[in-house]
Amino acid sequence: AAQAVDPYELTPAYEYSYNEKEGKVEVTETPWTVPDEDGVPSYSLLPAAVVVGLIKQIPGALHL
Repeated sequence: AAQAVDPYELTPAYEYSYNEKEGKVEVTETPWTVPDEDGVPSYSLLPAAVVVGLIKQIPGALHL
């Protein structure tokens, strides 16, 4: 995904853990992935990125 999209376009996944020593919840953010039908991890894009991509492709698809 790093070659095809910018990091801000990827849907984040959050993982929470409690640090007992500091008494704080720590949040880790990673790109959210889901396996496709072949089991290959696929990245999810935020809706805004998908809409911008769609708008860019419409003129070509409609031969405008």
